[in-house]
Amino acid sequence: MDSNGSADNTQTEKSTAENSQRPRREIHWFTTLWHLHLHLFALYALLLVFIQAKFLTVVFAFVLGTFSLLGVTAGSHRLWAHRTYTASLPLKVFLLLCQTASGTGSVYDWVLEHRVHHKHHGTDDDPFNHKRGFLFSHLVSRVATRPSNWEQLSKGVDMSDIEAEPLLMYQKRFYWLLVPVLAVIIPVNLPVEFWDEDVFTTILIVFLLRYVIVTHAVWLITSGILVWGLRPETNFSYDTNLVFLVNLSMWPHYHYLLPWDYQTDEYYGSYCRSCTTNLIRAWAAVGWASGLRTVDTAGVRAAVETSARDGTDLITAVEEQGRLYSERIQSEHLIQRPTLIF
Repeated sequence: MDSNGSADNTQTEKSTAENSQRPRREIHWFTTLWHLHLHLFALYALLLVFIQAKFLTVVFAFVLGTFSLLGVTAGSHRLWAHRTYTASLPLKVFLLLCQTASGTGSVYDWVLEHRVHHKHHGTDDDPFNHKRGFLFSHLVSRVATRPSNWEQLSKGVDMSDIEAEPLLMYQKRFYWLLVPVLAVIIPVNLPVEFWDEDVFTTILIVFLLRYVIVTHAVWLITSGILVWGLRPETNFSYDTNLVFLVNLSMWPHYHYLLPWDYQTDEYYGSYCRSCTTNLIRAWAAVGWASGLRTVDTAGVRAAVETSARDGTDLITAVEEQGRLYSERIQSEHLIQRPTLIF
């Protein structure tokens, strides 16, 4: 047998071995059919946006969708999953209501999945492993059963901070009672009652279309690294035609190195410029948020020097510099034009 044949056989055997070692997952057919029907109705709802729905209904759905997504980006992701800042009780309640209206699972379950994702990022134990491609990371992983070793993976994640918050545990306990009210009944009732929108149109646009769009936006938090993150082998952003559509950068990769930096955007491959980041700054300026965790250029330089001098792990050194910077963060940081740390 020639060398090419041997190489092909070796590659096949290696691929077979890797697949056999992966935690077993199967397609959850009820979830698959649920999303299939939702998306079909959402397409019809998109048509109604242009031919039948009242302008106020479309605006209401957009505003509600924005707040719903904010509950995930500023709430589930930055506040509770990564503890990038501390929120006052009223802000926590507001974000919790928004997050519940998104219909993307309780904060507890969302944070647990996301922390497992970060802990095992890019491995077979990552529920949304981006190395298996965008289709798997964004879609297949969402309609499949949890990994066969999920119980072991979940026990390896510290959730004590979430369990210590009564609000989050009450939401987890009563989630399936709260979601119909905040995500369906109230949103659908308002357009019908206040500006006489058709019930069927309202359900399709305010609930179904909004839910599908928000759901995909939430899924992009974990799969988006394949959209606006540079590939490891890519030297320049213009190596791919995606630069004409999205801003490719290393900032998505930075998030997996320093997930506690509140300025890391979920979307667009950018840093410190998103609506969520600016809102957190605004909340801090009025006293609703505090303890914003980030790091400046001087801190990164100091961390590199410490790592080179003492042999300290670089990430640990940067985390220490971030802690020190957050303690002395000035009020000007909240209102000044943001600058990149590198």
